[in-house]
Amino acid sequence: MTAPMITTDRIRTGPGELTWRLPRTTGLSGSGLGFGWGIVATCLGALTGPDIGLVLLAVVAVSVGAMTTVPGAVIGAAQCWALYTGFLDNRFGVLSMDDNSEFALHLLLSVGFAASVVALLVRALATGPEPAEGHVRRDGGNSTVWLGSPGR
Repeated sequence: MTAPMITTDRIRTGPGELTWRLPRTTGLSGSGLGFGWGIVATCLGALTGPDIGLVLLAVVAVSVGAMTTVPGAVIGAAQCWALYTGFLDNRFGVLSMDDNSEFALHLLLSVGFAASVVALLVRALATGPEPAEGHVRRDGGNSTVWLGSPGR
């Protein structure tokens, strides 16, 4: 069973009303976003302290998780944890598992995973069910044609 793939860039908010939204990125792109923004959050956390850095990395994990697939969110959150434990908690680039690192790992993975699942459910509820393979969906003059499997 694959996750539903949203192919339209608009969702219906009421009769005749359409609003724009960002499309869901692939897992590889999401993990790249998590790493890039994680570096920025780590640099800011190094200036302010490890606790503020962990909050900033959690914000990165939530925002990337909301934009990407579940695997991308988990990989991005794991990269944020590695940046936290390597450069904010230990300051020498060494990954270790102590009480602070374990708490950060659980926090970042859970918020990244939860944000991705909630975003997936919101998108699925807002756009309705996807058509079966090879069918055309018509919604307000726009149509989506599946070419192959919708899970790709």
